[in-house]
Amino acid sequence: MKYHSTCVMNIITFDAAYSFYPIATFEDRSALKIPGSRHRPDVLAKYIKRGWRAYSVLRPGDLAQPYESPFLPNVTRWVGDRHCWTVPLDTSGVTPRTALSPSSEQFSWDPSTQNGWTILTTPSSLASLSIPEIDTKLIATTVFRYNYLVPSDSLSLAIRGWARSQGKLYHGTVTRHNWTWFDAEIPRFRESA
Repeated sequence: MKYHSTCVMNIITFDAAYSFYPIATFEDRSALKIPGSRHRPDVLAKYIKRGWRAYSVLRPGDLAQPYESPFLPNVTRWVGDRHCWTVPLDTSGVTPRTALSPSSEQFSWDPSTQNGWTILTTPSSLASLSIPEIDTKLIATTVFRYNYLVPSDSLSLAIRGWARSQGKLYHGTVTRHNWTWFDAEIPRFRESA
C-alpha cells in the first residue's frame, strides 16, 4: 500500500474492478496524500493539474464524522467492502481457479479481496491537525501461495503464529513440490477476529 494518494487506490482483478476511495476520487475529486510514500512531487502534481484537490492532513470534519468522510479515517477497510465501488467483470469463458496443489483446498474468491488496511490519524504538533498514515501488516509466509495485508496487529499475529506452526509441519515433512497451500484459511481468520 505504497500509493502516493487515495485517488490512485484502484485495482482490477480477474473478476472485478475496485475503487477503494470512490466518493473522494470520482465524486469529490479529492485526494489524501499518504505520508511516507516515495513518489516524486510531480506525481501528485499531475492529479492536481487535472482538477483534484489534494490534502496533506485530514480535514476537521473527517475526524468528527469518519463514516461521512470520503477518506474514512480510523475505519478498518477490506478490498471489496461496502465503502468500495466494486464493478463485477464478465467472467464467462474464464476457467475457474484450480486448487493450488493436489492437497490444497480450492477457493473461488480472488486473493486480492483478503487484503485490508486502515488510514490511521496521528496528531501533529498543531492540535487541530491530523496526519494520515496507512496501517497494514504484511503476511508473507511459506504456507500461503500469495502475500496478504491485514489491518490489525492481533490478526497479523494470529495468522503468523498459525502459519509458523504449519510451516514447521510441512517443511519438515514434504518437499516444496508437495506443500499444501493454506490460503483458504485467510477468510476464516477474518471471520474469527
